[in-house]
Amino acid sequence: MPPLGPLLRLSPRQRLRPAALGLLAAALAAAPLAGQAALDSASRRPVLNRPEFPVWLVQGTSYYNAVDNGFGAWYGQDVRIQRTTRFTAAFVTAGTQTRPQGSQQVLAVGTILSILPRLSASASVSLAPDYGTVLFPRRRRDVGLMYTVPWIDGLLWNTVLTDVGYTDRRIGGTIISGGPLYYRGLGIYTAQAFVNRDRASGALSGAFQVSAQRGLQGRYWIGGGFGGGNEAYRLLLDVPFDARFSSRSANVFATRWFTRNLGGTARMDLEEKRSVYRRLALSLSVFTEF
Repeated sequence: MPPLGPLLRLSPRQRLRPAALGLLAAALAAAPLAGQAALDSASRRPVLNRPEFPVWLVQGTSYYNAVDNGFGAWYGQDVRIQRTTRFTAAFVTAGTQTRPQGSQQVLAVGTILSILPRLSASASVSLAPDYGTVLFPRRRRDVGLMYTVPWIDGLLWNTVLTDVGYTDRRIGGTIISGGPLYYRGLGIYTAQAFVNRDRASGALSGAFQVSAQRGLQGRYWIGGGFGGGNEAYRLLLDVPFDARFSSRSANVFATRWFTRNLGGTARMDLEEKRSVYRRLALSLSVFTEF
């Protein structure tokens, strides 16, 4: 869960647009970079960081995943550049990941717009060229809405529709996700549910994720979360095979500003795909905002 500190620094009347833009940008920037724990760190910075709203954010991340059961080491880097105005934000993220079977690159672009006093909309797309090694979807498209609940101070609701596809157009799926974000004092709390429909088999699967963090934007953030769920999809081999397994994960992170415009984030993730592998991921990010 990316730090959403701008929510804590604004009055109730001011919170709407920065809150919506910050959460949607964080979610969209992370989603296309499907290296999970590794590349999730690309989203760990909010769009609007202080009441004066820094216009530019530049962040670099490096990560390493140790995966058992013969899957080897996964490692890579990504860079994110983001420009923000008072009611819009746009970002581009480029990443690369290497596994024993090879490397692949991915590029994502997106935008967020505050369209009504309590409503913001977002859209993003990512592309990953297929040169024989497939680590990311060939394409991913996301559209989302963020609504500020009027009768409960500090409560927002986020909904995202995602379409994922590969070179073989029979492979991929559609994901619908949604959940609340609640901020109180120095704490921010989120819960998200996911429903996935596999394109090849039509099978449905679901997952959840909850997280919490505490801190103050421009100084520090600490937090963590956990999640779990099921995966169901069809492998299109000579004889089609339906894969079914469950997973669970947990993460912790810490963000610290070294100066007004420079900071860093460290994160650790643990993931278990039962009967498949266990994964330990470590990532380090450095960011500047101006």
